[in-house]
Amino acid sequence: MRLLLLLLFSWNLSFAQVVQKAYQNGQVNDIRSTLDGGFILTGVMKTNSNDKCYLMKFDSAGQVSWLKTYSDLLEFYSYGVTVLEIPQDGYLCGGVMFHDTISNEEFTLSKCDNGGNLLWVREFGNPLDDDELSSMILIDGGILLAGHTTAMGPGGEDFLLIKTDSLGNNPQMKSFGNTFDERCVKIISHQNGFVAGGFGFTGSDNDLLLLYLDSALNIINTMQVNIPGNQRMYDLIEDASG
Repeated sequence: MRLLLLLLFSWNLSFAQVVQKAYQNGQVNDIRSTLDGGFILTGVMKTNSNDKCYLMKFDSAGQVSWLKTYSDLLEFYSYGVTVLEIPQDGYLCGGVMFHDTISNEEFTLSKCDNGGNLLWVREFGNPLDDDELSSMILIDGGILLAGHTTAMGPGGEDFLLIKTDSLGNNPQMKSFGNTFDERCVKIISHQNGFVAGGFGFTGSDNDLLLLYLDSALNIINTMQVNIPGNQRMYDLIEDASG
């Protein structure tokens, strides 16, 4: 049995005042603060049938405002990876969907209103190969998704970046990699372009990998950290110095 356990606290509270709430059959993959002082989270919720992507909205007092699960009649399972608030216009949820036992995973991008009501869903990828999303950001006029794919590139797993308009349409896809495996973990805006961070296999170990990209997703520079042993990236942020 899965247990979704949340520890809710404010910097104005002491540790003795931390509020603990538990919800059965849930797993959190991302949590974000919202403009109304509350927060929203996404992940996977175990239902009576299959695992479902969900969004869960809390108010500033830590009370559940709403909980929504999302599914498709053709879906075998799905889960939310990351969620973003669009000011005054609802939420975007990026995730993964697996249709059935003969196909593989695809990127999903969903839009819902401020009450969690689903407005649209987009799917990206090749159902015959694995495409797994890991990160999402809002960009000027659109959305940028990042993860990895086995469908494009020279072989194995490769970075996959997908740029869409604000409605999730007109996808532009680019993959980056070599004959080994590379996984993108995080995409961030940087100067007039982006940095995609992850790790790649060089034949003996996993090394940290950064791709510096322009606004059209062309590579400007790459940096690979080659030190003994395996390295694995979990997050990437830009500090005040850039």
